[in-house]
Amino acid sequence: MILQIKLALWLASVLAVFALFYGAYHYGRHVQSLEDSTTLDKAVQAQLVANQAALLDYTNKLQTAGVQHDTDQTTIDNLHSAAGRLRIHIPTCPVPGNTTADVSSDGSAGLLPNTVDESFARLQDGVSELTKRCDQLNIDAIRINAEVK
Repeated sequence: MILQIKLALWLASVLAVFALFYGAYHYGRHVQSLEDSTTLDKAVQAQLVANQAALLDYTNKLQTAGVQHDTDQTTIDNLHSAAGRLRIHIPTCPVPGNTTADVSSDGSAGLLPNTVDESFARLQDGVSELTKRCDQLNIDAIRINAEVK
């Protein structure tokens, strides 16, 4: 009987030690999970701050690119207007025996037929439109490159 009591006490003490280790193990895991979540929260907050800084930088780049685009567009419009006013004037060649050059009131030299003059005017208009379009494409490419950087 004493042996059974000793065995029961020994078994109870072994179970108490296991219960103590089990509780300590789970308590340690709980504390570790709290520390991990705190570390995770700090990492998330740091990432949010970094994302916000990147967004502000991107916004500033967009605003700068918009201002530059407006400036470039003004320059393009001025150049286009200047190119539209540019007219090529072909002076009359002196004809032997004629000392005065015949120049009409519209400034044409009268050396070429009217259809050629009209074709040349259309050519100038087409070139100015192409130049304007190329300038606009160049400005757009510069703006896109500024946004990408």
